[in-house]
Amino acid sequence: MLDLKLLSAPQGINSRTWTRPPLDGSLKFPEMFELHAQHSPGHPLWVLQMRRRIFVQSTIPRRFALYDELLNWLSDIMNIGQDSPTLGILAATDTITCATLMIGIMYCGYAPFPISTRNSVTAVAHLVRSTDMRQIFVSPDPAMQHLAGQVRDTLRAEGHELGLVPMPQFTDLYSESTEHEDVEKGSMDNEKTIVILHTSGSTALPKPIRVKTFNMLRLCALPVYHGELDICGTVFGGQALPMFHAMGVLSTVWPPSTGAVVSYLRPSFPPIFPTPDVVLESLAVTGSEVVVCVPTFVEAWAKDATTLPVLLKQKAIIAGGAPLDRATADLMVNHGVKLTVLYGSTEAGVMSMFAPDLSKTYDWEYFRFSGHLDVEMIPQEGLENVYEAVILETSSYCPNVMNANVRGRRGYATNDLVQRHPTKLDCWRVYGRADDQLMLSTGEKTNPAPLEAILQKDPHIAAALMFGRGRFQNGVLIHPREPFDHTDTEKLAEFRNRIWSSVEKMNDYAPQHSRIFKEMIVVTRPSKPLEFTMKGNPRRQVCIDAYSEEIDAAYIAMEDSSQLDVSAPAEWTQDATANFVRAIVDRTLAKSLRDEDDLFQNGCDSLQATWIRNAILQALRSSTQLSLHQIPSNFVYTNPNIRALSVFVGELVSNNRPLDADTQTAAKIQAMQTMLDKYGSGFEYRAKGGTKADASDVRKEEVVLVTGTTGRLGCHLLAQLLRNPDVVKIYALNRSSPGSDSESATRQREAFKLWGLDPQLLTSVTSDKLQMLVCDYADPLLGLSNKEYHEIQQSVTTIIHNAWRVDFNLALPSFEPLIAGVRHIINLASGSPRTYSPSITFTSSISSLRSYQTPEPAAEKHFDDPRVCIGSGYGESKWIAEQLLHRAARYAGLKTTVVRVGQLSGDSAVGAWNYKEWVPAIVGLSQTFGRVPSRNQDITWVPVDSAASILLEMVHSDEKVLYLVHPRPVPWNAIFSPIAKRLGLPLVPYHEWVECLRESTDGTHVNGGPLPQSAALHLKEFFENDVGAAEIHLSTEKSASASEVLRHLKPLEQSHVLKWLDFWAKIGHIKL
Repeated sequence: MLDLKLLSAPQGINSRTWTRPPLDGSLKFPEMFELHAQHSPGHPLWVLQMRRRIFVQSTIPRRFALYDELLNWLSDIMNIGQDSPTLGILAATDTITCATLMIGIMYCGYAPFPISTRNSVTAVAHLVRSTDMRQIFVSPDPAMQHLAGQVRDTLRAEGHELGLVPMPQFTDLYSESTEHEDVEKGSMDNEKTIVILHTSGSTALPKPIRVKTFNMLRLCALPVYHGELDICGTVFGGQALPMFHAMGVLSTVWPPSTGAVVSYLRPSFPPIFPTPDVVLESLAVTGSEVVVCVPTFVEAWAKDATTLPVLLKQKAIIAGGAPLDRATADLMVNHGVKLTVLYGSTEAGVMSMFAPDLSKTYDWEYFRFSGHLDVEMIPQEGLENVYEAVILETSSYCPNVMNANVRGRRGYATNDLVQRHPTKLDCWRVYGRADDQLMLSTGEKTNPAPLEAILQKDPHIAAALMFGRGRFQNGVLIHPREPFDHTDTEKLAEFRNRIWSSVEKMNDYAPQHSRIFKEMIVVTRPSKPLEFTMKGNPRRQVCIDAYSEEIDAAYIAMEDSSQLDVSAPAEWTQDATANFVRAIVDRTLAKSLRDEDDLFQNGCDSLQATWIRNAILQALRSSTQLSLHQIPSNFVYTNPNIRALSVFVGELVSNNRPLDADTQTAAKIQAMQTMLDKYGSGFEYRAKGGTKADASDVRKEEVVLVTGTTGRLGCHLLAQLLRNPDVVKIYALNRSSPGSDSESATRQREAFKLWGLDPQLLTSVTSDKLQMLVCDYADPLLGLSNKEYHEIQQSVTTIIHNAWRVDFNLALPSFEPLIAGVRHIINLASGSPRTYSPSITFTSSISSLRSYQTPEPAAEKHFDDPRVCIGSGYGESKWIAEQLLHRAARYAGLKTTVVRVGQLSGDSAVGAWNYKEWVPAIVGLSQTFGRVPSRNQDITWVPVDSAASILLEMVHSDEKVLYLVHPRPVPWNAIFSPIAKRLGLPLVPYHEWVECLRESTDGTHVNGGPLPQSAALHLKEFFENDVGAAEIHLSTEKSASASEVLRHLKPLEQSHVLKWLDFWAKIGHIKL
């Protein structure tokens, strides 16, 4: 037992219903429930709000089917000698059910690992892999079943088998059956892992944190015994605490170890979502006296005066997990609400005194460190009374993670900066992060260092400092190289526009919640210069504090920018919702659109999309009880017209949450089918009398229409067509841009120079062989004059449609003009008066098979099931285009060939390869990290000049579908070993290389500096998702037969690699 004389707040001193357990390690956490059942049966553990009554539970069931079946099942599937096998929990379930299951797993001697349901497939797979997890409980809802299934399939491809076990329901656990015998306790050694938690993963993949048996009590219970109050019998509101969060696990420890009672929402399936209103109602009904929650709940309650009666009854509102907006907290405190903060981490547990006496004079944002800790304060240069807290190991306490050594003592460096109270020297408040990480009020985090580095490359920017701690979104303070009066609104707007391209580059890299809008760019003024350190860096917090008024004004302006004076409907009927959305769009764009008009095709930019989004969210917030945190922030992009937005908002209101994954997939399929039917009907079949001989004659005097000739592949296609004497005429069509056809020719010359092609080739041919034209694919005449259109229609023999917008952010509707263009090209060919209709070759992408999951190689054929391409609007649009050509061949008698193109490498002559693509990005980052990734994977890349030759041969094939990928794959290391050798760097396992990427984007400097490759940073998620480890296997028999170049294509070798490196060095992407 602990010596009560040494504790400031012994628990249960005067309780008649609760017996204190020993906290010296002799009794393990799960065993405490057994002791509680024996000696404190009349003292409740939890209080649940049931439908018609309050359910008080004072024991954990020992005689129920789950433990018995669980133990038998574990003994059958687990390796007997394995130390503390990990059992995962990935479940949308109620708190009490999850807590009971976790305690049961611990009782059996195993380690539960609750995983956040908000994690991605990559994140979950990483956590499973890194803990060698083999079994995971999964709830029956479609979202978790789909997520778990994807994780299982991802790991199976690596040889890691993961079993999916049904998640039990509340009634399974709290059964009154006595048919099952008591289960035997498993091994619970104090040094054994009893539970695994994980970090938030806000700046990298989440990391598993192992908690040892003895630490479970030391981290969670000791802060209470070193507090100021006896909380035995106090009802704590835990309704808002998820069990995959450390705060949720914390709430399970209090009842048996301190005698506190925790209230949860009633068990149900699907679980009740803890909105601020739902939690508030449950607090009142369950008689909760103290509520523990994240700041967003406090901020929501502060906006509604009707919440005060319940909040004023609380002995305390404890906010933790993220910064709390100061103005909101001050408002609450001024109304008499007792508010305090909880400071802790998964790595070190609760670090602030828990249950301070709030009847004393206090400042809500300050806390005292718990008496069980030995804290070393590391002063911060240039910051008065600011320190980094390092938690040292003691005889009775040990952090879960050790990363520091102070004067020979191990400890955990929190990376948190804390500031001492000016008069109460034992009180502290969180000042920020040592790495300047910004925590928003939502709990999401922004690491500003790499974002600021991107901005500071702009020649107009001398310094950039991001801000946003405790706010809903980020902003940036910009110090211009040439100062100006920022009160001059015209000059301010001009400056923002001048640097906007750099902001867009930064936004491309930044996580969605960290992106910057124009309204949130604050510019310094000459009369208030920034302070700089000896190293030439601005003093972050000093500068931010100096511009606090301007920053507050920017947030007010941003809030005003989204209000637009459009009121929410009194009732969200279908017509009222459509009228509301229409008014928002019209007001934002300052013009009226038809309900089906695409916003982004009508001038809507990212800032205007934000206005539309914010206006809709504000209306929903003010007139509904929706939890806005669930709503995807890109919903304007994925519903890019008034009709789609209206349907989206209407379904949100009626369903009280966004549609689940299966419903969204069904909606996507329906949208694809609708668009296919819109453009894929009404074909007129016209039998042609041509023969094969006629077709052969066509090749001798080809007239080619080729689109998209300013891209890398398009340039090589055009160059080879120009050199081909059998091609007598080329019409090169490119999408419209400011300027005339002559400016289009200028763009083409610049593109030839960029990709190492001779621009003289464009002028050395006879003047009438090449005609550059600007087109509009959405126009039935392709944006051409009647004369141009009919001239092409009467003469063209071959059409190569190579143009497409490459943007993986846009949804399918935004690709509709291009899909319409495919139909218009089909009409052009179908209307040809020639005896032998012109052929159409379409450069599709293997992205059109993004979701192909059959183990057999994908055949060279059309796939009619749209589910093969579900994922991004880009791949979905390519699939529709393929289907249109399939129908054109079937119903209009046209000769069409779809060529699905894979990864194209640098050309064979000079190695030109766009540095923004993922392979050059890896090489640039490798030079920064000082290591090159190695992996076991085959590469099927094709040099872009060879790809152009192959495509031009495939034009004459009779096959309907072909693949343009290398038929002779080479191992990954056959490419990356020469890269490593040329750069003088070692090869390391891919996972190790990715870890370097994570550390760099976390703000850690690798090899002495931040990442310089801003073009590569936005590919971070792509790299973390294992860079195509589950690539689709493709059949290439017909493709090889159709192209002699492909058939005899030599494997990629070192000579190719060295040319790529030389090209990237030439353009400054890497150094040799």
